Amino acid sequence: MSIVATVHLWFASIFLLSSISMTLFILALKKKSQVLTNLTAKIVFITEMIFSGLTPLLGLWMIITQPFWMKFPNFHYKLTFAILSILLIHWSNAKLKKACKTGRSAFGFIIFLRVTALILLIVTYYLGTDLFDYVQM
Repeated sequence: MSIVATVHLWFASIFLLSSISMTLFILALKKKSQVLTNLTAKIVFITEMIFSGLTPLLGLWMIITQPFWMKFPNFHYKLTFAILSILLIHWSNAKLKKACKTGRSAFGFIIFLRVTALILLIVTYYLGTDLFDYVQM
């Protein structure tokens, strides 16, 4: 396995963990409008945004430098689920920022988006590790 694929796997792991942590912060805080004022939640939020932007770039770099990945079974599903989950994370983060500024209670919909994104991220992560196992055979 190449260094690019290894780095992509690490970035995906950090992105998955930061997304789970951010979702737990949203669920745990009683005053949801204060989610982004909590220092730990703010750090996790920034980490999630950074890694949600870098992970697809590394994936694209991996595909460009090693196009044989496109031939593996289920790779197109992994790509589709990854793109959908990242879009849902960014959409929910935009809604979260707006809800924190305005104080409106759209947190039910935000949590729905985040849980859906997490399910897609977990499926994407599983398909990715499955592909890495397939490569190592």
